[in-house]
Amino acid sequence: MEVRILRDLGKAKKIVKDKYAARRLLAEEEIRESERKYRELYETTKDGIAATDLEGNIIECNQAFLDMIGYSMAKIRNKNILNITPKKWHKLVAKIVDEIKARGYSDEFETEYIKKDGTVSYISVRAWLKKDREGKPTGMWVIVRDITERKEAEEALRKGEEEFRLPFESAKDAIIWADPKTGLITNCNKAAEILLEKKRGEIVGRHQTMIHPQHKARYYANMFKTHIKQKGAVDAEAEVITKSGKSKPVHITSTVTLVGGKPIIQGIFRDITERKRAEDEKGKILHVLGGYVKELDCLYEMAKMVEIPGISLEGIYQETADVMPLAWQYPDITCARIIVEGQEFKTTNFRETKWKQVADVKVVGKKVGVVEVYYLEEKPEIDEGPFLKEERNLIEAITERLGGITERKRAEEAFTKSEERYRRLLEYSGSAMVIIEKDKTISFVNKEFQKLSGYSKKDIIGRSFLDLIHKKYKKKMAEYHEERRKNGKAPITYEFEAFDKKGGRKTIEVTVAMVPGTGRSTAALRDMTERKKLEEELKQMTKELRKLRGGISSFVSTS
Repeated sequence: MEVRILRDLGKAKKIVKDKYAARRLLAEEEIRESERKYRELYETTKDGIAATDLEGNIIECNQAFLDMIGYSMAKIRNKNILNITPKKWHKLVAKIVDEIKARGYSDEFETEYIKKDGTVSYISVRAWLKKDREGKPTGMWVIVRDITERKEAEEALRKGEEEFRLPFESAKDAIIWADPKTGLITNCNKAAEILLEKKRGEIVGRHQTMIHPQHKARYYANMFKTHIKQKGAVDAEAEVITKSGKSKPVHITSTVTLVGGKPIIQGIFRDITERKRAEDEKGKILHVLGGYVKELDCLYEMAKMVEIPGISLEGIYQETADVMPLAWQYPDITCARIIVEGQEFKTTNFRETKWKQVADVKVVGKKVGVVEVYYLEEKPEIDEGPFLKEERNLIEAITERLGGITERKRAEEAFTKSEERYRRLLEYSGSAMVIIEKDKTISFVNKEFQKLSGYSKKDIIGRSFLDLIHKKYKKKMAEYHEERRKNGKAPITYEFEAFDKKGGRKTIEVTVAMVPGTGRSTAALRDMTERKKLEEELKQMTKELRKLRGGISSFVSTS
């Protein structure tokens, strides 16, 4: 019995011993598996992990930590954390270490590490106190994450916001942002404050309709919705109301865009008060400048008439009467009549009325006729009855031209009768006259020519007329001189530039006629310097008018 009990007891001890050995083997296996998993996590994590002693000397670290700072394990072991931390962060790190020792861990904080190549990277750090089995602190675990890309992105965003803010605030046009859903204004620039005469705090947070006339609030609310629905930039004209109650016309360009990932509707407001004022005045400007164009056309037609070969004075008078109505502001109800020494030249619709404008035609200071313009219907009173002051200037210019043409034509006719008579006529014609021989020399000048040129007869007789001509006209005038004698195809009236005795430069209008049966020609000279200057000014005004017309037409078509 006792033997059996002892035998069973021995078996029981063996079983217990075997179970204890099995449990110990299992526990050891679990520990090894846990260590393997820990080591695998330690080596494969993307975050850097380092173990340090209490003074911050690095004892060990994983590969991610080495990759982050560019050192090998041999080079980094026993190096203090402060050795790879910029000096500006040392006080913060010391403070964090004290915190870890006091409470066993730190909150996440940001600092920088110096890499082996000298570059600096931004990092995020968390740390824990490391203890032995008895709970005594032995060092720290440090987990490090490289946040360089994030910090660079944040810096780029900050710079982008600064770069955006500068043009936004300095823009000359008012810029207003509003929430597309609520219509509430979320931001505006300095120009918007100036436009509306309000501070930013009085604008932001209010509904977008508050900047427009309140009696049109519904209209502008619908415009706002329409701009949101349409894609791309939308242009429109509107009105805004200032703090003082003044209404200002504006041009708005609206776009829906993303700001900070959120949609906003941006309105760029341009004050077009001056443009509107210009549009309101455009009718007056076009009317006045249009009158200048018609005046120039009329005077140009008269100039062309004189050059028509063989045209008589009578023909010139009739042609002038026919073209005159076109230069007045109401051509359809305008008629004209020219009376010279009892001869009458009139338009086919001529009829005398009480709306009349008259100017005298004079030759050598003596009245020889009149030019009359009539309106066939009543029109509003302006400057001279229903006539413009510009039309008074025009009729005076026409009579002056007719007087000059009459004078020259009569001189030409006199030359064909007798040399003696035309010489006397030239002398007292009132125009500067000269006779030019076939060899280009001057054989006669009258007193008016001497006044015009400053030369006496003694100075000028026998000299070539080309001596007085500006060099850019000499060749052409020499050609005219030869053609006039060969085939008579040279122009009768034209302009050129010459010099007086003092070197003064003058613009001269000349009318040349051949003395029948001789190689001589007579030239009637007229100083056009001042008139040319005035015509050039009118021409420039015409050019500006056409430019303005084009600009206004373009604006109207795009508005």
